[in-house]
Amino acid sequence: VIRNNLNDFLTTFDFPAPVSTLGQRNDTNVPAQSLMMMNDPFVLETAAKLAEMARQSGASSTQRIIGLFRTVLGRAPDSREIEMGTAFLDRAEATTREARIEIETLNRQLEKTQEQVRVILKEGRTRAIGKRSSGQRSPDDSNVLMNPIASWDFTSGGPIADLTLHGDARLTSTGLVLNGGYARSSSLEFPRESLRAKTLSVRAIPEDVRQRGGGLLTIENNAGDRFDSIVLGERQTGHWIAGSEFFNRTSDVGGKPEPQPTGSTPVHIAITYDESGMISIYRNGEQYGNAYKTGGILNLESRDCHVLLGLRHLPDSPGKRFHGVVLEAAVHDRALSQEEVRALAENNTGYVPREELVQTLTETERNRLMDLEDAVQSINGQLAALNQHAATANDPLIGLAQSLLNMKEFIYLF
Repeated sequence: VIRNNLNDFLTTFDFPAPVSTLGQRNDTNVPAQSLMMMNDPFVLETAAKLAEMARQSGASSTQRIIGLFRTVLGRAPDSREIEMGTAFLDRAEATTREARIEIETLNRQLEKTQEQVRVILKEGRTRAIGKRSSGQRSPDDSNVLMNPIASWDFTSGGPIADLTLHGDARLTSTGLVLNGGYARSSSLEFPRESLRAKTLSVRAIPEDVRQRGGGLLTIENNAGDRFDSIVLGERQTGHWIAGSEFFNRTSDVGGKPEPQPTGSTPVHIAITYDESGMISIYRNGEQYGNAYKTGGILNLESRDCHVLLGLRHLPDSPGKRFHGVVLEAAVHDRALSQEEVRALAENNTGYVPREELVQTLTETERNRLMDLEDAVQSINGQLAALNQHAATANDPLIGLAQSLLNMKEFIYLF
């Protein structure tokens, strides 16, 4: 017993103060005890373990209910208790089933609506390219896609002036080969004094998708204590994340594990960071998992940051290295839209900015596009709420176990 750091749970249930003697333990019944039994981590963890034991006791709801009662109360439930417990579990299962059906329905609606948006934008793009070809409009040479603040193409096999290779990193006709080494750029200089919103973009072939924690493309300050990075498998094998120092801007997004590459087929990964702290990951031009918002954004000063290829952050160590081949990489000084990222992924040099597309649409088409995009946003909001509810909803068997722990029979007899 640590006298100046008593256990909160025991103290709530009249644990005597060890600084003096106590002839008879106090016997109280106060609201704090009920709150503790409902919310204390110890109780919640115990309920989860009991639920797991109940699952192992049988496949049917009745078998599991009997297993819970025997473990918690040392007796079998009566017929009314079995009936009430079964009804509770059936209701929870029905609610989960209804939510699943609603999510599937919304996903179908989303896919249909997004396809209608793509049809309209495709028509606008065709018209815009037609105008360009007829000389009515020239491509915008200042397009940010064509002018990132830093970019590298390793497919030529020639030397790269502003990169230093370390360890076993080497340039070949295939690309930048990373098998225990990394590349570091010289200090970056931006058009503005600092870089906040940005996009990291890279095309590469992982050697093995089971590698853990390798940084594919990183931008960090020269001190090496703050960074953003495209990372493979650091928290979950095969999953892409937006790496950062101490996971300050990192979250698991729920994307699918990266499949083992076949032959020389590369994967394009991009991460966008906007001014509000919203981070989105894209794989081959499509949203990877869910976007999320962080509490802050990394601010990098011009001439006081650099890029790493094949290393999560400095100093170098084996657990931070990416193994594979990098074909090309780029850093942009704003958060690109998904449409722009898709153009990067498709290596589409004939990309047409959204503003130019919209100008070619009729008023009816523009209004229809706005309605469809509002519908997409609404459906995404509904899906986010349903998925959030599903992620935070309690396992009904855990809830049943916790209710038994809160029964007077358990509290007063045990």
